[in-house]
Amino acid sequence: CDCGSHGACSFETGQKKCICDVNYVEKEGKCEYCSCGENSNSCHFKQGKYKKCNCSSGYAENHGYCEECNCGPYGSCSFVDDKKRCDCKSFTVERNGVCVVMEITSPEDTTVGTSTVLSSTALGKVFE
Repeated sequence: CDCGSHGACSFETGQKKCICDVNYVEKEGKCEYCSCGENSNSCHFKQGKYKKCNCSSGYAENHGYCEECNCGPYGSCSFVDDKKRCDCKSFTVERNGVCVVMEITSPEDTTVGTSTVLSSTALGKVFE
């Protein structure tokens, strides 16, 4: 039973199991290096080939590492072609990299758009 130089091998219910060192995971029966940086909860190999990161809150995977990526509480953040992308909830729109709640009011004959920025770091109003 061999898991390579970065793991210990055991058998559980007749199956080989590798207990790998920190920043190493089992890949094709051996412990292979797998790290996504300090803002990662875990790292594994998808389909045994591609590194996949499980990033901490406020971070998203970009080229195998967890990078800062925050769209506020009303959206999820990802990277597409090295660019930050916010997927905002249906009642919000993206404004300056943060998902904001849109309210449209029409007092008399005037239409005023109000967007309220509700993020973990800012609270304010923007008038158009």
